[in-house]
Amino acid sequence: MGGDLDLNVGGSRGRLPHGAGRRGGPPTIPEGLDYHLHLWPHGEPDRAPGLDQLAAYCERAAAAGVAEIALTEHLFRFVQADRLLGGWWDDDPDPALARSMAGYWHDHAAADLDVYVEAVLGAKAAGLPVGLGL
Repeated sequence: MGGDLDLNVGGSRGRLPHGAGRRGGPPTIPEGLDYHLHLWPHGEPDRAPGLDQLAAYCERAAAAGVAEIALTEHLFRFVQADRLLGGWWDDDPDPALARSMAGYWHDHAAADLDVYVEAVLGAKAAGLPVGLGL
């Protein structure tokens, strides 16, 4: 993601597209919005997002001229998705690909969807300029 603005907050990384909310260059998204922000970088364990973490994301975004963010975490990061969808790869004719996908999901499906939704809605109720996405 060359050219993106790094939102390294509390050990988590989010990214804003280059030029978002900045003067002097055309923004790559509508001025003042970032509706694609992830809480957890790949390769790091998922943890329950706290109000302080979400407030820090909002502060960092505001400093870059972004008035509102939407947290849009990947579905496969949640244990509920694993319970519903896990194992779909078992029918793949390539056993190596099936093993790889099983390992990938196993490594990533650790967060709780209900906790994620409650945290984002709680941040919104507390007045933070956040939206909920998946």
